[in-house]
Amino acid sequence: SSFEKKIELRYDAGAGGKINVLRSDVSRVDFRGAVLVEQTRSADQNGGGGDETLARWLGVLRVRRTLDEGRITFNSEASYQPVFDEFSDFTVDFESSIAFQLSEVISLKLSLVDKYDSGAQDRGALTNNDGQFFFSVLSSC
Repeated sequence: SSFEKKIELRYDAGAGGKINVLRSDVSRVDFRGAVLVEQTRSADQNGGGGDETLARWLGVLRVRRTLDEGRITFNSEASYQPVFDEFSDFTVDFESSIAFQLSEVISLKLSLVDKYDSGAQDRGALTNNDGQFFFSVLSSC
């Protein structure tokens, strides 16, 4: 559910594959590709929205890197999902974080999450973009 993008419900299912580009003790890079079937239910049913079913491509690049003997961890994932036959209608999701291990059990994590939907304004949203910044304190036992 996304109030900002005027979406009540969006779900998808599909099939695809994954390629590990780099995999070591300190680094990991992989790419995933798939074909999805997606259904979106507009939150504003009176505004001409309703249900929309689309086929989409999916491309995801994920990068993970640890530094300073594992005390700093960087994660980043970006996905691009264009409509199967209309590349100008797409969504992009980006999530990036960095975690600093302060002690054996406490870490500080900073995250940026950004979601772009090229059709959000057509559904009545104020903007196509939705970004958030998170500050987290993590503990492990």
